[in-house]
Amino acid sequence: MMNEDMLKKIEALRERADVSYEEAANLLEQNDGDMIRALMVLEQQGRLKEKAAPQAKAEPWQAEAEEVKEKAKSFFEKAFQSRIVVEKKTTNGDSETILNINVPFAIGATIVAPWLAAGSAIAAAATGCHIKVEEDEKK
Repeated sequence: MMNEDMLKKIEALRERADVSYEEAANLLEQNDGDMIRALMVLEQQGRLKEKAAPQAKAEPWQAEAEEVKEKAKSFFEKAFQSRIVVEKKTTNGDSETILNINVPFAIGATIVAPWLAAGSAIAAAATGCHIKVEEDEKK
């Protein structure tokens, strides 16, 4: 049982300072197993590690959640800057815009009325219209 207690103290010292197992064991032995005195010696030597910033103590899943949040934010920003444009060629060779809506609106309309979206896409293709997604020039 004594060895387990000593090992826990050695591990605690190694977490707080840049010391080897041997150095940590010697420090504890010299200070009769007193962690506080051992830490004071290391502090006087300037060997204690800097405290980690509060963000570094975050759970691993929190970092993943932040990454997902940033990706979602980026996706929605790009979606709101994109538009679906339906154009038809005129007889003189120019293109006439028939429909110009932003992507989130188109997605919402497709969810609410999928039969209307599918029918519109089929009608556009049948009449020779070109459907494209464009990014807004203003940012």
